[in-house]
Amino acid sequence: MNREQAATAALGAWVSELDVPDVVLDRLSLVLLDVVGVTALGASLPEQRSLVEAWRAPAGPAPLIGGGRCVSTDAAAFLNGVALVSLELDEGHKYAKGHPAAHGFPAVLALAAELDSTGADTAAALLAAYEVSARFGRAT
Repeated sequence: MNREQAATAALGAWVSELDVPDVVLDRLSLVLLDVVGVTALGASLPEQRSLVEAWRAPAGPAPLIGGGRCVSTDAAAFLNGVALVSLELDEGHKYAKGHPAAHGFPAVLALAAELDSTGADTAAALLAAYEVSARFGRAT
């Protein structure tokens, strides 16, 4: 196992042991609502509609938020991510010095759709993505 694989394995092991207080689960609902709403608003921009049209993403399992169709997982992750940050209205985290949800939520939601993940598994993955992104931002 090389260093990158070892680091990824260690990160995965750490994330799998996260102990999440109820107050954090409550906050997750608010952040997820913000992400979906802001993504839908960003999807309505002419520039975003042009990007989606130019991409010509193939049909797939993952919803294109605000787009009215499902596309491939990678296209949904990328296009939803661009729509999410396009207006700079997505939630922020002052200690992480950025927008941790924007770095992981679009990918987690697209992959959850592809895998037909349960709500509990999706919530756990969203929390893990947020926590890793927030800690990375704080560390840098």
